[in-house]
Amino acid sequence: MEDAPSGIKAGKAAGFKVVALVTTHSLEQVRDAGADWIVRDLRDLAVKKYEKGVVEIEIVNAYMD
Repeated sequence: MEDAPSGIKAGKAAGFKVVALVTTHSLEQVRDAGADWIVRDLRDLAVKKYEKGVVEIEIVNAYMD
């Protein structure tokens, strides 16, 4: 999860899927940075499962293209 374009780009460069939060930058900025999913803020995510160090999240409400 990232809220800055530089963090989104770093996550993508490291081979991760990135959930972007539109909290400090605009929707266009995080989309242009290459986010895989974009949500308004953490209220749009829910922890579904946590087991043996693995977290499964659910995106409750995402921006769609």
